[in-house]
Amino acid sequence: MSNWKTLLMAAMTAACVAAPMQAHAEDVRGVSCSVSVDYLLNGALRAPYQKDFVVDPVLGFHHDFSDRIHWRSFDASIRQVSGNTVMLISYYNEQGAFVYIDLSTRLTLRDGTDGTISGRSSHYNELGGGEHTTDFSLTCSRLK
Repeated sequence: MSNWKTLLMAAMTAACVAAPMQAHAEDVRGVSCSVSVDYLLNGALRAPYQKDFVVDPVLGFHHDFSDRIHWRSFDASIRQVSGNTVMLISYYNEQGAFVYIDLSTRLTLRDGTDGTISGRSSHYNELGGGEHTTDFSLTCSRLK
């Protein structure tokens, strides 16, 4: 086969393979969200985190709010599952040598609707200072 026929076949094959991927990428739109995570020690607010953000379907969203001593980050991504947009978040906040908050959750936006999820986690550790509580809420809407 001549070079131009080989190039033409390669171009057509690449177009056929890339077409479904392009159509799928267009189905997933960005998502606008607001998150709030509050860490309380013995009822006193120790580490509030609030962020409004937009998640890109390809790049996701990353916020590193570490300081020189403690590792802290927030990540978000979206996926298409059965025609619904699923928002995934991961929050990590190191408070000390033996105390950290590690939170992951998901929120499904069905049929293009907005959605909210919230929760609370508590535990008591006598050696770790007492009662540790983490409250969170996540509100999202698909971009038009």
